[in-house]
Amino acid sequence: MQESKKDDYYCEQCRAVVTEDADYCSRCGSLFVDQVMCNHHAMTQAEGVCVICGVPCCDKCGEMVNNTFLCRQHAGYEICQGMARVYGLNDSSQAEYIMNILKEQGLHPFLYSRKATPLHMGAVDDAIIHPAGEYFGHTINEIKVMVPFPEALEAEAILKDMEL
Repeated sequence: MQESKKDDYYCEQCRAVVTEDADYCSRCGSLFVDQVMCNHHAMTQAEGVCVICGVPCCDKCGEMVNNTFLCRQHAGYEICQGMARVYGLNDSSQAEYIMNILKEQGLHPFLYSRKATPLHMGAVDDAIIHPAGEYFGHTINEIKVMVPFPEALEAEAILKDMEL
């Protein structure tokens, strides 16, 4: 952890703002303290903390995925800029519905998509889904419902209860 001039603290790995008393970075999973032991191997020092479940893991139980530490159980998550994909579909109305359900439960969902058109000659661009559902003539391959890392497990439980 590194202190800035404004008394803010930053993770040296990902540059996220962290609190002075943080033991690890909630954005990338980097440990700020020594002698944190793996949750599964009590005699082995942890390499990081899974950003999804918050469990410290050694290099046998977890790994860096796109500069983010994940345990083996959560290593399959699609992650992007501090958020995890919890659901994917291609129906914008259904995506808005799911997003609103998660918001009603106090979560902070975000819709993300990738678009491709003949004009892009097969290239894929990133796009933000606008609340009005306007895509400006682009073909949407998938709309991803993303939530901040600490909300991923709760979001999945809510979606499971909805039988989605």
